[in-house]
Amino acid sequence: MDLDRNFVDVREIKKMGRKAVDSNEVFIDGLPNPAEDLIGEEGKGFRQILHGLNPERILMAGECTGIARNALTRAVQARGVEANAAKLLAADAAVEAPEAAQIAFGGFGYAKEYHVE
Repeated sequence: MDLDRNFVDVREIKKMGRKAVDSNEVFIDGLPNPAEDLIGEEGKGFRQILHGLNPERILMAGECTGIARNALTRAVQARGVEANAAKLLAADAAVEAPEAAQIAFGGFGYAKEYHVE
């Protein structure tokens, strides 16, 4: 085995939002893998990795849901009037936008073909 060769290249992914843990691209090229070290079925490694990541995805979904609930709870407690105003504004927009689309499309505003009805 060539110990002078770098078989693994790690590149940090620049990201927005949650930065508590780095996200990285990992490239492995030419790394020797003796048969006695093989785990699982040869040629199925990518599928096995994805299968192993599913529990992490479930954990992240729960974490994201908790963060969202916390943010909404704080927003409602601190900004009740603003939240009500935002809901009213959104409801008005939800009525006015389809009406404007129907007017713009004329008689076709009711045709399923144009997805306005």
